[in-house]
Amino acid sequence: MIWRLMTLCLACGTALFAQTPAQQAAGRINEHSWQMFQAFRQMTKGNFSYSPYSGHRLASLLAEASSGETQRQLIDFAKLNSGTHERAKDEAAVSEALRTRNPGMALEVWNSIWVPSAATLAPGFTELASRLFSASIQKLPGDEAVTSAASINAWIHNKTRGRISDLASPRSFAAGTGSVILANTLHLQMAWAQDFDPRQTKRQAFLQPSRAQIALPMMKLEGRFDYAEGPAWQCIEMPFIGGDFAMILLLARPDSDRDSVESALDMGAWARVVAGMGSRDAVISMPRFSFSTQLSLNELWRSMGVHDAFVPGKADFSGMIQGSPGFIGDIVHQTSVEVNELGARVAAATVAAEPFGDSPGSSAQARPVIFTANRPFLWFVRHRPSGLILFIGRFAGE
Repeated sequence: MIWRLMTLCLACGTALFAQTPAQQAAGRINEHSWQMFQAFRQMTKGNFSYSPYSGHRLASLLAEASSGETQRQLIDFAKLNSGTHERAKDEAAVSEALRTRNPGMALEVWNSIWVPSAATLAPGFTELASRLFSASIQKLPGDEAVTSAASINAWIHNKTRGRISDLASPRSFAAGTGSVILANTLHLQMAWAQDFDPRQTKRQAFLQPSRAQIALPMMKLEGRFDYAEGPAWQCIEMPFIGGDFAMILLLARPDSDRDSVESALDMGAWARVVAGMGSRDAVISMPRFSFSTQLSLNELWRSMGVHDAFVPGKADFSGMIQGSPGFIGDIVHQTSVEVNELGARVAAATVAAEPFGDSPGSSAQARPVIFTANRPFLWFVRHRPSGLILFIGRFAGE
């Protein structure tokens, strides 16, 4: 029998000396994240969101479940260490760094593997999946596709606190094959360190990529924030309670080409932006927004070197399934984000050819920074101590 794997992943710099193990591991994950960002951003001019950490967790789990050329391709794709012991240390370091006990912060990462009753897991895989990924093994309820999809969706709904549902489909269970489903959920609920005052939220014009204007509820906040700027862009960081996590907004200036700014973002540019941030008084205006993104990642993974894993007869997942070949059928990713006055919940005419080529900075001026996000902007949620990027998105009012 051939087992068909479907993975569901959701999200309901410059060189540094003396980096911690978590920072080193986060750097490798972020390198993967920026490659995925450049692929994602070209797919739409409008809203999108993605959790690179969620997707990376699934790629890492699949790497441990595979062997041979299949494993090599997954390791290269996810920028993982080549050694099993080193990969385990990286997973442990990042997981420990992300632990938080702040009352205004909820971060939950869950993994599960859904296995048909006829499947036999390889010896030691259950222990490895539990130890490295805190993954639970779940039995699929018989061969009925509708019931199986409903069970997985109920688990997803629960783990994302109701933010994401109906991701698994009966179509995930191909006729005549067995389907092993891997699911990862990441749910964050965060309160701002400094709340926006709802009484100052007013409907104002927002310029969409089509150049059409719509009226959106714009929140306003005055305070002191980390800030950097360049001739073509502005960037500001708003911390959440406790300070370990923050949302960064990157805004192309009105007379700059947004596509050029976005296309120049990579690992090095991001490191220069973050390193150039300095504390400034600022007046922030940004829209309240909420949306979801659901995408199939199959073609993206293939375009980035993961070929064998999708091909029956070539895929080698013998590290997970004993005695039978397996292959990836679908990789489905969904994120859901809500940003309002209380916090965030996540179940352009000329620009230099290199917008981030010069050292960005935040000049020490007495005048407060005016940061008005009344046009498309990028947003990021990051873990500040490690530098790990948990979410990347664009809000374009569409």
